[in-house]
Amino acid sequence: MNRPIEQKFDGWSQFALGVFVVLMMMGSAEVVLAQQGGGRRAVSLTRPARHARAQDRAVERLAVRRRAAQRRRTPKRNAYRAANEQDSLALVALFDSTGGASWTDTTNWRIGPVASWFGVSVDDEGRVDAIDLSRNNLSGEIPAVLADLTELDTLWLGDNGLQGPLPVELAMLAGLTSLRLWGNALTGPIPSELGQLADLEVLWLFHNQFSGPIPPELGRLSKLRLLWLDDNQLTGAIPPELGDLAELTDLFLDFNQLTGAIPPELANLNKLRILSLGDNPLGGAIPVELATMADLKDLWLPHAGLTGTIPTALANLSKLSTLFLNGNQLTGEIPTELSALRNLTKLRLGDNALTGTIPEILGSIPNLRELDLRGNALTGEIPQALSFLAILEVLDLSFNQLTGTIPSNLRMQRLQRLNLQGNQLTGSILPVISLPQLTELSLRGNAFSGEIPTVLGFLPRLTVVDLGENDFTGAIPSSFDRLTGLQRLALDSNHFDTLPDLTTLTALDTVSVAHNRLTFEDLEPNVALAGGAIAYAPQDTVATLLARTATTVTFSVTVGGANNQYQWFREDVAVDGATADTLAVDAAMPVAAYHCEITNTVVTELTLISRPLRSDAIPTGLDAEPEAVPISFALYPNYPNPFNRSTRVAFDVAAPARVRLTVYDLLGRSVATLVDGWMPAGRQQAVFDTADLPSGLYLYQIEMDNFRATRMMLLVK
Repeated sequence: MNRPIEQKFDGWSQFALGVFVVLMMMGSAEVVLAQQGGGRRAVSLTRPARHARAQDRAVERLAVRRRAAQRRRTPKRNAYRAANEQDSLALVALFDSTGGASWTDTTNWRIGPVASWFGVSVDDEGRVDAIDLSRNNLSGEIPAVLADLTELDTLWLGDNGLQGPLPVELAMLAGLTSLRLWGNALTGPIPSELGQLADLEVLWLFHNQFSGPIPPELGRLSKLRLLWLDDNQLTGAIPPELGDLAELTDLFLDFNQLTGAIPPELANLNKLRILSLGDNPLGGAIPVELATMADLKDLWLPHAGLTGTIPTALANLSKLSTLFLNGNQLTGEIPTELSALRNLTKLRLGDNALTGTIPEILGSIPNLRELDLRGNALTGEIPQALSFLAILEVLDLSFNQLTGTIPSNLRMQRLQRLNLQGNQLTGSILPVISLPQLTELSLRGNAFSGEIPTVLGFLPRLTVVDLGENDFTGAIPSSFDRLTGLQRLALDSNHFDTLPDLTTLTALDTVSVAHNRLTFEDLEPNVALAGGAIAYAPQDTVATLLARTATTVTFSVTVGGANNQYQWFREDVAVDGATADTLAVDAAMPVAAYHCEITNTVVTELTLISRPLRSDAIPTGLDAEPEAVPISFALYPNYPNPFNRSTRVAFDVAAPARVRLTVYDLLGRSVATLVDGWMPAGRQQAVFDTADLPSGLYLYQIEMDNFRATRMMLLVK
């Protein structure tokens, strides 16, 4: 704020005051590179919503931007040095044309010494040499008069609301080394005249709306280190002249509309560390010449319409850390030579047309943290060798044609995301319980069977569990109520017959349990899960029970629930007044088929239908199906599980046989023999007493006739 000057000055004092006032009126300024908390302002990387695919690379790109931002020059500062009049007028024009009154920070602009204005630096000769008004709410157009700042070294106006074309006059700033105009709404072509900026080292024009071709004249910028033109609307081919930029380390051209093949001349960029050309409709093969770029650390070519095979020569890129070739039309097999990339941390080959098996040798890449092979046509089994990727965090093999089982003895102690959905995998999912850091488990659309291991509920970091469209049976484990961070639970399209009360899982926002064998007894307590966003209809049909006396045939259904409504049907015609869970029919009536439809006033979207049963059917009783000799040998989960002290183990004996039921610890040592001898056919059970055993996981194995099966139990004392 200006305070009134009341003190009288004479002589040199009055002269100095006059000079000071003139300088304020002229509007001279100093470029003060914006700082927050003593450090440089960080570069924002918020991506436009129209580029959803960009999100999967935001982390990688953010790290690159921040490293570059840390290399900013240290400004010259002299808050009291007078600025050149021509420069001062150019700054005032910038203020006026970009909505200066609405800037976030206007400290000292047009009211104090020019060299004290926010975002401006003046050198020792009084010339403006740097401007940083990044993220300062600038709007309007960049004035061409900035070309008058002939000593300007740095111009940073990024992450604002600037519009209109980029003034061609900026090419007159012969001393410019850094031009950062990213994150605006600048339009029109990139001026070819920028190729005249012989000292330019950094050109950031990303996140704008530039259109037209990339000027081949940019290949003349012999000192250019960073060229970031991504996320615009650029068209045409990538100029081969860019291969002349001998000092270039970073090249970002992704998220444009560039076409044509990747120029092999880019392989001349011997200092290049990052090459990002993805999300363009380029086409053509991956140039084998790229394998000669010895310093390359990041090769990002996703969603670029690339065809052909993956060049085996890429294995020569010994410094490569990330290789993104996902979302193309690549064919052939995955080269085993890629295992030579010992520094590789992320390998994304998903969403191509790759065939063959997954190379076992990929399990020898020591630093691999992400392996994405989803959406190809890979066959065979999941290699056991992948379990040796000790620091792997993401494994995505979804939507292939893989067969077999999940490898046993998984050693991926850091694995967070496991996605195997959309394959032809079978067997148990027991191996996943050895992954303590798991947060996302997606096994949808396979042929996994058996019961869900109770111990799955003891993986505390799980946020997503998707086991839908498999052949799981039995009860959904009550231990799931321990998964307090669970956000999405999908168990639809299986054969589950019991759903525990999961109302303690307050983080859930999506639940799907439709197409199972659940009844109102299971669903009434859970209908409010995920704020009511639970998909539970339809369910499988339920049994119709029958009992008979000399004069009466009685049908009944049992589906639990306290808010049921019943309606019986005879030959699909509703029976008047038949609205109870039982229906008594005169035995003298003609034989007919009866079924019941049950609704619920709480579980309103589901109608349970009982299976039709003829009135001359063999009686089943009102409470249960008749006991029968099992048709096959079977071993059931122990109950309770987890347990304290003792638990029961049930098993089916299909025919008289010698039975041996043994309990082992995880080291394979026998700790108890529950059964060892001949047993008759039927449902049998044994009791396991653990008085002298410590808490932990135990395996129990049954052998009878030619049948052998193993399950797991958890003792908690």
